[in-house]
Amino acid sequence: MLFFEIMLFINLIQVIYLFYLFIYGANAYNFNLFGDAGQAYSVTIIIGTPGQKLNVIVDTGSTTLAIASNAHHGIEKYFHTANSTSFIDSGKEVQAKYSQGMWVGHLASDLIKFPSLKNVPQVTSDFAVITNSHNFFMNSSGWQGLLGLAYLPVGAWSEEW
Repeated sequence: MLFFEIMLFINLIQVIYLFYLFIYGANAYNFNLFGDAGQAYSVTIIIGTPGQKLNVIVDTGSTTLAIASNAHHGIEKYFHTANSTSFIDSGKEVQAKYSQGMWVGHLASDLIKFPSLKNVPQVTSDFAVITNSHNFFMNSSGWQGLLGLAYLPVGAWSEEW
């Protein structure tokens, strides 16, 4: 049951983002969305106190918000957890495997803001801090994490299903 409570809390920031997109019907330019069709799109977020600006890939196949918390192969910029006074680490290990690549980390929470969404407030959200990865971050991709925007049944699993 804890898994579903965590996923619902993580989805809070995603719901705010999608609601804003639906109401205002803006285009990618308005939301600082970068990328190429057929490749991937990323959006800028500000995380922590003081805020650290990072790019996260927009993933419509998961519900996970996951951010690199140290240097990995393919990236040099990452979220410095020790520099955020609002960072809370749960210590609970989490991991994800994809068709290409995987990561391991732990569940944490901090303040998150989308700088391009001027009318959306900063919120506290749970997310995964990625501590180790393999073939997950692409060389020179320009993103340091993942923002899953799938609805819960797509991105969640349960042994009861």
